[in-house]
Amino acid sequence: MPKTERRVPCYDRLRVFATFCMIVLHVCAGPWQTLPPDTDAWQMINFCDALVRFCVPVFFMVSGVFLLSPAREVPMRRLFGRYILRMVLSYLVWSAAYSAAFNLLLTESPDVSAFWRDFILGHYHMWFILTMIGLYLAVPILRCVCREKKTEQYFLLVSLIAVFGGNVLKLIPPIADYVSATMTKLHVETFLGVTCLFVLGHYLAAYGLPRWAEHLICLLAGFSLIFTTLETARLSMLDGAGNSRYFAYLLPNTLCVATAVFLLFRRFGNTPPRSAGGAKLLMGAAKMTFGIYLVHDFFIRLLAGIGLTADACGPADGALRLGTERGNRVVAWPHSVGQRLFDLAQMQNPRQISAGDFGYMRSLSD
Repeated sequence: MPKTERRVPCYDRLRVFATFCMIVLHVCAGPWQTLPPDTDAWQMINFCDALVRFCVPVFFMVSGVFLLSPAREVPMRRLFGRYILRMVLSYLVWSAAYSAAFNLLLTESPDVSAFWRDFILGHYHMWFILTMIGLYLAVPILRCVCREKKTEQYFLLVSLIAVFGGNVLKLIPPIADYVSATMTKLHVETFLGVTCLFVLGHYLAAYGLPRWAEHLICLLAGFSLIFTTLETARLSMLDGAGNSRYFAYLLPNTLCVATAVFLLFRRFGNTPPRSAGGAKLLMGAAKMTFGIYLVHDFFIRLLAGIGLTADACGPADGALRLGTERGNRVVAWPHSVGQRLFDLAQMQNPRQISAGDFGYMRSLSD
């Protein structure tokens, strides 16, 4: 008989929530980089960016919950034939799609060499896939680490001190260069960076934390959000441009928020849906998250091309103005792209799409 898939509601809900936050993060990225920091729009975007930055560490933590559990069998055939193969194919297909779209089809000057370069390097957000492939390759080793609680605690202790503690020391100017050089030579982040998040997810799911520790982490998460928002605003205003010094995923402030969110969903989000329809909807939404991750930037750039960006979301009259001024471009855009595809197929003086057809932001990053 085929095995039925056992879902854990809290992690399905967490995965869906983190995916929504990831979209917010990437929507905010462009305006955060381009707007002057002394504007109200930038300050709001900066707050939203700091608020949702936990989403990427949470993805690693949720993956570790299931793949590192000793109670769940992960044979080599399944690891390579399902997990790793899926990531490799996803990277190849979507890297080609993004590179073709932004270097051949939706640009004023098609560049074949840029297509191959970006196809190999991947779109800006696809580093996550390559990182997951590396983690999957390490799963058999990490599962041995997670067999015993004390071994897992030792691994987490070393990782937290070496990676997160080291990254804090790298922010102190007098010793920053020395610490950075030492960590580079030791390859600390290579072996213990996101691997720590992967193992941490399993540890928290399997053993949890005392109630006082959960309260402390939530309190630290609140202080971390305030610190990240205010200090990023202060540094950015001094520099005259966005300063992402405290936005790194492997810093204690981001770790505190990610851990707090994980623990909150684990404690309060595991109630099964009240109806079969609700359970089916939650399961379907959770299964769609990886696909949303892959395709979401197409829509972000499409909306940016017609002027709908995070900094354009102002008062109601601004929204109405955007609707009236840009509506005709929404209608005209599919025709422009279709004409471009036809011209490329004909290979006879292909008409180039103008910035008015599709003006996308090249500076998006996490």
